[in-house]
Amino acid sequence: MPLVATHKNFAPFIGVVLAGEFTEGALIQLKSLDFNVLYFSYDMMVKGFGKFGIDASSEENTPEKDFQTKIRTWSKFTDRPKLVRHILRLNAKEVKKFFANLEKVVSRYITSVAITPLHGESSTMRSVERAIEFIKSYKEINGTLPILKYEILIKYNNGDKVEGAFKDNEAAIEFLGSYEAPKPKKN
Repeated sequence: MPLVATHKNFAPFIGVVLAGEFTEGALIQLKSLDFNVLYFSYDMMVKGFGKFGIDASSEENTPEKDFQTKIRTWSKFTDRPKLVRHILRLNAKEVKKFFANLEKVVSRYITSVAITPLHGESSTMRSVERAIEFIKSYKEINGTLPILKYEILIKYNNGDKVEGAFKDNEAAIEFLGSYEAPKPKKN
């Protein structure tokens, strides 16, 4: 989670692949923390392994010798890629969704960054008519007025937009810096 917080502006992918017995509450909690969850239920795993003659079932009171027998059977099993493909097919819809979410994140990139430095003072009008009069009479070329704020618009290839408005250049630079790609540390 600290890495996610550090790189939040890159829309990081937070994913977990789980297999076995998990409560619905545990899965909901992970999703509420923005985890992408690819879950293979206990029953699905038992069924998947069972197709290849491997008994992957267990209970709380399963004897240790039974576990050892199952581990030996697994150790001798040679067609693991076929078993993996079979289990993935059993959960094809969720696998597809998980990888689609991953692809969205890793294929997103910034297409433009627009910066609008605003000078002068803000003027508030009580009507549209007065606002139009103000614009018509406003002297647009005036380089002596101080910066009021920087408005920044970051656009992404997938249509996402991030906007920010900052009173000074230090805050604007800090905001933009949080969108820079991480750089490796130099030795």
